Amino acid sequence: MIFFSILGKFGALFPSIPFPIFAAMYCVLFGLVASVGLSFLQFTNMNSMRNLFITGVALFLGLSIPEYFREYTIRALHGPAHTKAGWFNDFLNTIFYSSPTVALIIAVF
Repeated sequence: MIFFSILGKFGALFPSIPFPIFAAMYCVLFGLVASVGLSFLQFTNMNSMRNLFITGVALFLGLSIPEYFREYTIRALHGPAHTKAGWFNDFLNTIFYSSPTVALIIAVF
């Protein structure tokens, strides 16, 4: 019971934060996450053409594919995945809207 009371008070803290402060924390947090992710590249051999290819293609397609999905959605008013199964459309469109997810999928494959 005490746990839920503390959790409720902690949860009430977030709506009380002003939006500009929250946006600044968001920018700093995700900037830090991106820089830590890039710092992992120091452990790779970037003289290898294979590693350069994987990094370059993952970054390029990670930016290009979600932008294609956004532009398609703006013009057609639905995503490129447009079948009779609405849940499947939402699933694919959500995955390919995310740049980090697309870059991860491309880099892994």
